[in-house]
Amino acid sequence: MTVVLKMYNSPMRKVTVRPKSKKAKNRLANMMDNNPICIVEQDKGDGMLFLASENQKYFFWVNINDFWECDWEVL
Repeated sequence: MTVVLKMYNSPMRKVTVRPKSKKAKNRLANMMDNNPICIVEQDKGDGMLFLASENQKYFFWVNINDFWECDWEVL
């Protein structure tokens, strides 16, 4: 079960992810429909982010330093 946390008093943040590993490239193609835009559901403040793909089919924790690069966008 996935619990989605929404913060109503803060702006929604989105990131554009760029996969660095073969596994991450596979997830982007197969689970995220090649759409690299993700919604930040939780930010632990230590580089760990819980992201939801824009199509809402893939939810994942990511250490932005290991397998993905992220460009921030605040909406």
